[in-house]
Amino acid sequence: MRTGIEMLLADATRTGGPRAEQLARPVRRALDELQLALEPDVFSPATAERSFVVALDNFGAIALDTPVDRFATKLWSSIIMSS
Repeated sequence: MRTGIEMLLADATRTGGPRAEQLARPVRRALDELQLALEPDVFSPATAERSFVVALDNFGAIALDTPVDRFATKLWSSIIMSS
C-alpha cells in the first residue's frame, strides 16, 4: 500500500520536470530509511522482559493462583510471579 508521500512522489515523477527528477532519489532514500526505522523489532521470547497483570477476585485467586503459578514457572523458568 502506498503512502501519501509515495503517491505524491509518483505523481511528480510521472509529470516529469527537472525538480521532480532532482528530488526523486533523495526522497526515495529518506522514505526507505524511515520505513526501516519504523519497522517493529522481531519478538524474542527468550529475552523479552514484559509485565502482565492478571486481576482475579478472591475466589479466582484462591482457585487459580497456585496452578497458574506452577504452570507458568514450569514452562518459563525465568518468569517472576508476584501476588
